[in-house]
Amino acid sequence: FRMTDLLETFVATASTTRGAGVVHIIKQVLQAQGVFVFGELLELQNVSELSTNPEYATHKKWYELLRIFACGTYHDYKENKDSLELPDLGTVELYKLKELTVLSMAAQHRVLSYDQLLQSLDIVDVRQLEDLLIDAITHGLINAKLDQQSRMVEVLDTMGRDLSPDDIDKMMTILNKWVDDSQKVLDTLKEVEEIAIKNFEEKAAAKVKLNERVETLKGVIKKDLAENDAAGKAILGGTHMIGADPLGDLGFGMDEYDDDFIKRPTSAGRKKRGFGMERGLGGRTGSGL
Repeated sequence: FRMTDLLETFVATASTTRGAGVVHIIKQVLQAQGVFVFGELLELQNVSELSTNPEYATHKKWYELLRIFACGTYHDYKENKDSLELPDLGTVELYKLKELTVLSMAAQHRVLSYDQLLQSLDIVDVRQLEDLLIDAITHGLINAKLDQQSRMVEVLDTMGRDLSPDDIDKMMTILNKWVDDSQKVLDTLKEVEEIAIKNFEEKAAAKVKLNERVETLKGVIKKDLAENDAAGKAILGGTHMIGADPLGDLGFGMDEYDDDFIKRPTSAGRKKRGFGMERGLGGRTGSGL
């Protein structure tokens, strides 16, 4: 989010002063209406040296307080007030810190119960809580709907807050895990791709071999058909080349047969060809009688 014009003025002024002058700027910015982002001020060398320069040791608590407003919560303030010797908060500063706490809670949970908010913010009156929530919505910190009957807050959207070093470490952890998970997904996809390519190539090679076998079988079948055809023609041709009178060897002349069927030989023909069957038999019969 872009710095407001007022915050830009505070940043410009703080960059030209040191020590107590910086503390004065911090007090002003924590009370300023409409200023809810403090990271740009916190990052200034003149501000950060309040926590590192022994000369400004007495001002360190103001740096820590500014840091809590930048990325902490009301709970953080209570927990560290004594150990860090944090300054007491006035009504304006305390109310702003509770608004920022609502922002942090809304960023982590899309539904917040009234009971949860009352406990976290040390508020006992529901009307005061609802006024705080309405102000947080009006100031653009959150976009939410209040369900008074169910005593719930439905969070629709939130403004971003400044990041603490711990937040950056958490983000880096999350990002590193995301990178690792993404690499695992990529490795898995690569393996699947390699398997798919291998299967495709194997199927393509099998198809080529099948086509080759089909063509080979076609050639064999064609060759067999050609050989069988040639053999059949040879057999038919050989039959027609046998002698013109196939019954001649049996003594049957072809002149005694018609064109459609073989005629039986006449008795005259049988005599003519010297069979002598009738004469021989007749002689025997005559002599016998």
